[in-house]
Amino acid sequence: MHNSKVPLFKWFLAISMLSEAKKSISSRQLARHLDLPVKTAYALAQRVRKGLVGTRSPLLKGIIELDETYIGGKPRHPHMFGVKRGRGTKKTMIVGAMERGGNVIAKMAKQYRGKNVRDMILENVDLSKSKIYSDEYSIYNRVGKLAPHASVNHGRKEYVRGDVHVNSMEGFWATVKRAWFGQHHHYSKLYTPLYIAESAFKYNNRHNDQTKIFTNLMDATLCISS
Repeated sequence: MHNSKVPLFKWFLAISMLSEAKKSISSRQLARHLDLPVKTAYALAQRVRKGLVGTRSPLLKGIIELDETYIGGKPRHPHMFGVKRGRGTKKTMIVGAMERGGNVIAKMAKQYRGKNVRDMILENVDLSKSKIYSDEYSIYNRVGKLAPHASVNHGRKEYVRGDVHVNSMEGFWATVKRAWFGQHHHYSKLYTPLYIAESAFKYNNRHNDQTKIFTNLMDATLCISS
């Protein structure tokens, strides 16, 4: 906000609107509400989102779900060009870990191999108090060396086996994609981490009232370096 020509009350309104919009808000809608040029509204929203990148939540523990998804538009005439869906696609990969009933950690991944999975788990999961669930993707095969691990086989139409599933993580991905499809329509890879951080922040604050959510988002915004 330092040296900003946007009035302070409009900053506060923007932060409030961003914090309460579960599926995010477009720059054009923000511009209409704040009576600002679209480019100014976009820059303001991106500054707020930037404050959420790199924020850390407490270590995840309990049942941890690991999963990945892909962000991008549907290819035109995929049957003509053999465009793959899911793994193998050229879309942007987003990876995540979720404490069932708790917080989620999500980020863009340029590559996702066994080492990347291991590093994400070691950085974000309390291994002594956790067990990890995933799907059948082969990069999760060595997770059992870190903590108890079980998986479901989506390729064989197995989505739940007892309490083994990644449905909570899938629910979070659905929210991410609704924001992409319904509001933003396109993320460049440069700014994708900002939008993913916004979705994760809102999910992790879903049990807080609006005042607490606004305060937490305000705190993050004030930590942005000039």
